[in-house]
Formats: sequence, C-alpha cells, structure tokens
Amino acid sequence: MISIIVTAHNHEKYIIKCLNSILRNDKDLLNEIIVINDSSNDQTEKKIKNLLKTYKKIKYLCVNYSKPSKSKNLGVKISNSKWIIFVDGDDFIKKNFLHKYLKSIKEDVDFTYSNIFKYYTKNHFIFENQKRNKFIKYLNNPVGGGCLIKKKIWHKLKGIDENLVYQDDYDFWLKIHLEKKMTIKYLDYTGYFYRKHTNNRSTNFFRKYTTKIILLFKFFIKKLCQNF
Repeated sequence: MISIIVTAHNHEKYIIKCLNSILRNDKDLLNEIIVINDSSNDQTEKKIKNLLKTYKKIKYLCVNYSKPSKSKNLGVKISNSKWIIFVDGDDFIKKNFLHKYLKSIKEDVDFTYSNIFKYYTKNHFIFENQKRNKFIKYLNNPVGGGCLIKKKIWHKLKGIDENLVYQDDYDFWLKIHLEKKMTIKYLDYTGYFYRKHTNNRSTNFFRKYTTKIILLFKFFIKKLCQNF
C-alpha cells in the first residue's frame, strides 16, 4: 500500500536506526522500502546490505548523483505503491507512524503532513508544530520527510526539481498549492524525528533563503496568472 523511500548519503551512524524504525511499522501498510544510497564513501552500503539478508521488503540501489532530489525522483519511479513517504537516512519514525496515516488513505487525500521532533540527541529533541494555514502556508513548508503523497500527484507535478540545490521540498510544496483540485490534510500527530547535525544541507542559510525568496516570487507570479 505504501512505499517508503529512504535517501542516504554517508549515514553509516544512522541508517540502521532509520530502517529498523520503519520495519517496526504495520507490515500490512508497508509494501516496500526503497533505499537509494547516493555517493556515500563511508560504511553506509555495508550497513544496508546486512539488513538485506533478512528483510525482503528492502530494495537497494547505489547511485552517484550527489543530489537528494534526483534520488527521490528515482525512488518514486521504481516504486510499486499508490502512496509514497520519504524518510531521510539519518531520520527515524515511531512504530505507529504508518497507521496514523490510514485515515488519509481511506479518504483518498492527495497530500498529508504532520508534526515533527527536531532531534539533536537522545535526551534533547524539540517538538515542532508544522500546521500551515492561511497566508503563512506559502512562506514555510513542512519538512519533506514523513509526508504522505499520492504517487500519481508526484508524477502530475513532475516530482522534485533536480536543478535546485536548496529548497527543493519548498518548491514542491508551492507546486502543490498551484493545483486547484488538490486535497491537502494536516494530521495533528508527531511521529517523525528530524535529525539535526552539522552535516544537514540546510546549514547554508544565505543560499537557502535567497533561493526561497526567488521561488516565492515565481510562485506568486504564477498564482496571479491563474486569476486572469
């Protein structure tokens, strides 16, 4: 029913915790785990292959894209489910995570997102309410990991823009809001742990927010054109 796509890059310290957290979820809802190992030069591959021997639901690919966006698009392309969820290789989820999204699946919602914990250490994590409404929904997207997306919607929007180095999730979020017939649901639940460390791509604040301003400007131009 659901394909979980895990993108990993030099995540040898975290990938086992990530995959084990997914495997603890409802086996009837979890159709497959597609792991895309992109350009790792540590022991990430070895860690993943140790799990492949035991769990047949894990499908593994090693690529040299150096682009999480391209890895995600590939994962969706080869997936075999109606529904998609992304989990970064350094993040992890609660064991009831998939079950919490079951109502959205039954209601045939196009895109569902929920809250997150920003995870620093085992004893230091911070709750973040990701509810986006009114005008603020255009200014800040929920974290891309942990969102439930209908696969046909991903294809309709042509996936993530692979030309973007930063803000690719934000760009996809804006594309969703350009679609008039799109059912977006906020789920008041927190089951995704978004790991914060020095290797996060989002640490380059200047380039990140410059890109965001450009994308927002382009979005409002398209929005205005829709009204004429």
